[in-house]
Amino acid sequence: MKAVRVPLTETGSRFTVQFEAFAVAVTAASRSPGQAAELLWLYWNSVQRLIGRAVARGLARLSTVGLRWVWPEEKRFHRGQRYVSLMTDLQQSRVLELVEGRDSAQAMAVWAALPPEQRGLVEAAAMDMGANFVAAHP
Repeated sequence: MKAVRVPLTETGSRFTVQFEAFAVAVTAASRSPGQAAELLWLYWNSVQRLIGRAVARGLARLSTVGLRWVWPEEKRFHRGQRYVSLMTDLQQSRVLELVEGRDSAQAMAVWAALPPEQRGLVEAAAMDMGANFVAAHP
């Protein structure tokens, strides 16, 4: 048996690039990945792999060129005291980094996600005055 690469697919995918784009759009519009799997006639695992590849492609295209204003912050999610720390690009309204937790280590991790040369070009950071984020600011 010999495996050949089909030009309309990415390495490791059973689906064409066009179908993956369609499946991601269906998943985004669906109530859950399970509902998207039903609509697409796929297994839930297949939908999760499609989402994973879409996220990887998006992260590969993520650029911080021209980044000037950022917003490092913490957000509570779910019930109880579960938090994430995130870094947002205020000009383009996009999340640049997200880590679980809200301690100083996580606050420093969201800053460290920016390339060192880009950190020096940041003109302003809008942030709460929590000690963890103040301590993490470069």
